[in-house]
Amino acid sequence: TGGGSSSTSKFKGIAARGLVSSSQPMFGGIIISGNEDKKIAFMGKGQSMGVSPYAADPILEIWSTSGKLSENDNWGTITDAVSSNLSTVSSDISVPASTAEAGMVMTLSPGSYSFVLKSKSGTLSGAMIEAYEVDSSASRFKGIAARGLVSSSQPMFGGIIITGSEDKKIAFMGKGESM
Repeated sequence: TGGGSSSTSKFKGIAARGLVSSSQPMFGGIIISGNEDKKIAFMGKGQSMGVSPYAADPILEIWSTSGKLSENDNWGTITDAVSSNLSTVSSDISVPASTAEAGMVMTLSPGSYSFVLKSKSGTLSGAMIEAYEVDSSASRFKGIAARGLVSSSQPMFGGIIITGSEDKKIAFMGKGESM
């Protein structure tokens, strides 16, 4: 929205809400542009959304073009060397209410990354996938996307956060066949 673009305004994060199960995941993606690494907080929420039915135990995976980088089932427990606990993020980012929800913080090089959110349950339930910039490096989100199951009675919801005091020009697209 708005008419101008400014270096003082930037993307802070993306969120998308839809239905997930063990066999029907939701997908998201980010592009990091620039020359510096960027610290990103990823979250997979169920109970924290405040709507029912929700995915009680979501699983979050982070992928690069070279393969899976990390997987998390319970955000309070980190089991790999490339990610860290969400307790390291600032208070302006709302971590999941339940430790059974997924989340992690990762420092990523400029490039394209995908995230996959699924549930341990075979039943379709509501879930939300989120990604937030955590640091102030010169690198930034250049593109963000989310993909999931939709129908006339089950929409997918998305949202972005822009920080700063000036307008930011944004393009929104809803795609089907062109995916």
